[in-house]
Amino acid sequence: FIRVDRNTPSGNIIHVIMMQTPDSTDPNGPTRGTYYAYSTNGGGTWDTFNQLRVPDRRSGYPSLDMLQGSIQGTIIGNHSVPGTGVLSSFIYVDSPPGGGAFSELGPPGEPFGSDERIWPDVTSASDGSISFTASRQTARTCFVTRTVDFVSWASWTAINPTGSAGLPMKSNTTGRVGIIHNTTFGVADGVYFFESTNNGATWPATGQLLFPAQRIVGPDTMGFTLGSDLVYNGNNALVVVAETNDGINAPTDSAQITF
Repeated sequence: FIRVDRNTPSGNIIHVIMMQTPDSTDPNGPTRGTYYAYSTNGGGTWDTFNQLRVPDRRSGYPSLDMLQGSIQGTIIGNHSVPGTGVLSSFIYVDSPPGGGAFSELGPPGEPFGSDERIWPDVTSASDGSISFTASRQTARTCFVTRTVDFVSWASWTAINPTGSAGLPMKSNTTGRVGIIHNTTFGVADGVYFFESTNNGATWPATGQLLFPAQRIVGPDTMGFTLGSDLVYNGNNALVVVAETNDGINAPTDSAQITF
């Protein structure tokens, strides 16, 4: 993931995270993690803070955003196994941005025991709050929550229909926060769009279906994978879906991007 600093119109300040491991013989071993780098000259050179890993324990499936509002900073979300021994999602904030001193926020309450929410995606709304989405691996239920003070969290809001792994989320500068809900593993399969217009404080009960479980085009049956994403252009949410051709004319590993 890559983000240009919101407060630097020149685009010279860039933040990057990668899920990787320096151990090529054990890619899923204890050194797998979320590694952070920072550039002040448009990517010409990078400060890796001696291969900074956030957190300093095995983690995975990260997301990245920049704080809005009065506080500047960089936000990372990922999942890991802390001292409790249960795989869970966490948020980390580096403020001011570029310092490399990420602080771990306290996780939201309402625990689910051995089936905690993972695969988080994080964004900062226009009021400076942090929202993030996560999914339960076994139950396939999906949720969104937010924090305004970086200490207390709102109650989790369920995103329906159920059945997902990873919910991309983005925000704009006018209070909108959008979520792409990809229900590949659910019953009501399809790609849905949910949007809050009050910085993530409340969400609609149902989403807008953007892409059905199957899209029939002549002899072809078009499906989709987990590769969905969105970005805001003003108040307009622009969405991409990774579409696959599963019909009789489909070549091997056929895929395309649908807007």
